[in-house]
Formats: sequence, structure tokens, C-alpha cells
Amino acid sequence: MARLFKYDPEQIDKLYQDYIQHLSNQYFERPELIKSGERAGEVIYIKVYKPQTVESFCLFIDMDLKTYYNYLNGNSDNIDEQLIQSLTRVHMSIRDSQISGATVNVYNPMIVSRVNGLTETQQLEVTGNKLQAININVNGLDIDITSD
Repeated sequence: MARLFKYDPEQIDKLYQDYIQHLSNQYFERPELIKSGERAGEVIYIKVYKPQTVESFCLFIDMDLKTYYNYLNGNSDNIDEQLIQSLTRVHMSIRDSQISGATVNVYNPMIVSRVNGLTETQQLEVTGNKLQAININVNGLDIDITSD
């Protein structure tokens, strides 16, 4: 039998609010070169606040990442529906923060899409009797899908 979850839904909600407050004091300093004006050539440091991630939330509440996903997905005999809903709200809020940040170029869109499993699909349509060469590079491998 799996061990009982150490938090109830209200605690998860409170811990998430504490986590957001904690992140308001967590930042990196990115060097930025001033390009014009009296201070041109001077380097200043811009505060870049740490983004919300599932990993940092789990570290904050002292929970293993695998346990988090097991509970989030309801893969336990000892979890109730309210707790799943609470973890789902946290998960969606973190994901919304990342995707919104990528949309306005605060975060790197490629990294955010990878972390969140977002993909872009392209559909190719071949018409007529022309020979069409299509070369694709996937993870460093060149693939030729030439069609007749």
C-alpha cells in the first residue's frame, strides 16, 4: 500500500501561494550593454525573475517529481478527487505562466514548448506528377522523403 499523501487540498493551495511569493524574491541578474546615450558601452544588470516550473514547485514543497505526477494523474489508492483537482490547478497555473511568458517573449518559446510537450505539425500535399524532394532534419539525422 502506498504511503498517504502528506498534504491536503487546502495545504496544496496555500503552498502554491507561498511558492509564488517565494519566487518574487528569486531572480537572476542578466548583464545588458547600454547601446546609446551618455551611458553607451556601460554594462547594467537586469533582474530576471525565476519562472514557475513544476520542478521548482516540487523542490519548494519537498516532493519527488515522480510522486507529483503520480498524484496529478490519480495513480494512487490514497488520493481523493479534491487533491487531484488542487494539483491540477497548480499544474495548469504553472503551465499558463510559462506559455503566457513565452507568448510575450519573456521566456524562450522553444524551451517552453519542449517542457510542455507542445509541438507544431506541418501537412504537406503533393499534387501532379512532379518529383518532389523533401529533406527533413530530425534530432541531427537527415531524412529524405522524396515522393514521385
